[in-house]
Amino acid sequence: MPLGSRAEVTVGDRSGEALVVQTFADVPDGQLLLYEDAWQSIALAINRGDAAAELGIGIDDEVRVAPAT
Repeated sequence: MPLGSRAEVTVGDRSGEALVVQTFADVPDGQLLLYEDAWQSIALAINRGDAAAELGIGIDDEVRVAPAT
């Protein structure tokens, strides 16, 4: 997904919309984001928050990411 695009992130029955960015500073506090981490993997986060708690993500949970519609 290109930088600046929006993605729908779904975990079980919870979902949220994330912005694809380079750094946390590219979104306001509390915003869900996707970025490439130091290991060149896709990472999900909330700027100054806890994405796992917000979306109810646990160990081995499936996280689905798709372009937002």
